[in-house]
Amino acid sequence: MVIRLDENYNAMTSTALLGYVGETNARPVSVEGMEIDGADRYVLTIDYGDGTVYEVDITGGTWTPTADILRSAQTISCQIAAKKMSGDEYVLVKKSRIFRLRIGAAIGDTAIPSPDVAVDALDRIDAIGRQAHADMQTAVTAAETATTAAENAKKSATAAGLSADTATQAAERAETAQASAETSATQADTARQGAETARQQAVTAQNAAKISAAQASTAAQQTEADKTITAGYAKTAKTCADSTAADRQAVQDMATQVTADKATVADHATQVATDRKAAETAAQTAQAVADSLPDDYVTAVGKIAENTAEIGRVKLTDKELTRRVNALYSIGNGITHQFETDSETAYQKTVPTGAKLMSVKSVGGHSEVIDGEIVSAGVIEVAVGDTAYPIPEAIKALPGYGWSAGTARNYVDYENKRYVQCVGSVDLGTLTWMKTSSQSVGDYFYAPVSAIGFKRLGAFGITVHNILCSKYITVARNPNAFVDKTIVLDGDSTAVSQIQVKDTAYTDATAFKQAMQGVILYYELETPIVTDISSLIPDDFLRNIEVEAGGSVTFQNSNGDSYRIPVPSEEEYIVKLSEVGGSV
Repeated sequence: MVIRLDENYNAMTSTALLGYVGETNARPVSVEGMEIDGADRYVLTIDYGDGTVYEVDITGGTWTPTADILRSAQTISCQIAAKKMSGDEYVLVKKSRIFRLRIGAAIGDTAIPSPDVAVDALDRIDAIGRQAHADMQTAVTAAETATTAAENAKKSATAAGLSADTATQAAERAETAQASAETSATQADTARQGAETARQQAVTAQNAAKISAAQASTAAQQTEADKTITAGYAKTAKTCADSTAADRQAVQDMATQVTADKATVADHATQVATDRKAAETAAQTAQAVADSLPDDYVTAVGKIAENTAEIGRVKLTDKELTRRVNALYSIGNGITHQFETDSETAYQKTVPTGAKLMSVKSVGGHSEVIDGEIVSAGVIEVAVGDTAYPIPEAIKALPGYGWSAGTARNYVDYENKRYVQCVGSVDLGTLTWMKTSSQSVGDYFYAPVSAIGFKRLGAFGITVHNILCSKYITVARNPNAFVDKTIVLDGDSTAVSQIQVKDTAYTDATAFKQAMQGVILYYELETPIVTDISSLIPDDFLRNIEVEAGGSVTFQNSNGDSYRIPVPSEEEYIVKLSEVGGSV
């Protein structure tokens, strides 16, 4: 069975059947789409409707029902809940709507009861046995008359297999026989064997009748449950059909709007071209005025100033022109403010036109080889208009703060208050190095690293993996690239198994290992390490900072002014569109 939760946490199942009574570890259940930010435990609650409720852990995404869960043939109420640890207990984050599954009656020898259920059944069998023994002792006292009555009871018991009522009549005749037997105690030994045989047949018939009745009741319950579930499916199908019709109309409306928007944008583009041409003409006029220098010098100066402003508009970059056109279009649709994101990698950025507030979403690390050593840009403060926002010491002390390797980097996610460590390091002098040779590249050194956790990016011999070393250049693992003073990763189709270095300055592995002492290799981790930093920074840290258009945002590195290393960062601005659009 597969249980899927949609974006609203509504559960949908591939089948309504959870299993059959008594099954153990026979029908795995998979749960998809249950993951919720902030939650670290997921449970499935099962309610039988009689006060009995089970709660099973489904955090791993799979779970298999046991016989204790499949305890009786009926419809059960289920609900999935996402929880998180708060203090010493789990608290609810989100829960699904209640959905229903069914447990079918046992269908054969494969339905094996759990130990608890089996022990309970044995206790009942033992009690029946003791009661049967007591009945036999009473029958022992029966007389010759009991023999005739017992034969009649035997015939009635045989007929009892057809219905429970007939079995009850057989029991009543047995009681009558018992009353008669009390008057004939002297012939009890003769009747004993016949009475015992009759009693066994009566019990067998009565049990058969009870089983038939129970099965009929179960079947009736199951039929009713199936009717309910089928009705639910029909309702869902109708809802989906209605939604599809609504979606089709929405798509049609959207297509109409897109057509209108295209026409509007075309008009704006035409206007921009016209305005650009007018500005160019104005620039030419200004130049002519400057060349001729008429007698009315004051008038000439005013005209030059006017046309200089037009020239400035013409010189705007295509990106800024596009931004202005988009702003005018948005204003025409009643939008006064909007969010804009800057994801450029830089040491210092310029605040865009119209920006009023800024929030820093994330800041990543950047490592470079400079003058034969690796320099990492750990940001120590964000400066915004002369106001510095120092990074807390607890953040700067996080493992690998400011590191990167290739395209991988460690970064602080200020928006979601977490630290994501994608890059680790290893001292090459701590590895076990060996020397080997191949026909294609000659002698080289290699060290096993299967347990370190390098990330495999793609096919070896083609891909340059995310590693960084101050002593060697990183290349792809192929004969043409693997030359002197280079380092590569090698492995199989699933994982990185070794580091390989080509360095002709060393003749044996011992000398090479000694030379590698203190040489650090940065590398991308196979599995990133995510740390919650909500307790390390205030809720409003680097959020909603007032800015001025044309001002700067500087990411001050830990290297001072020695190396102004650009870092990857993402900022979000709230922009006033009337200040962006202006007059094109």
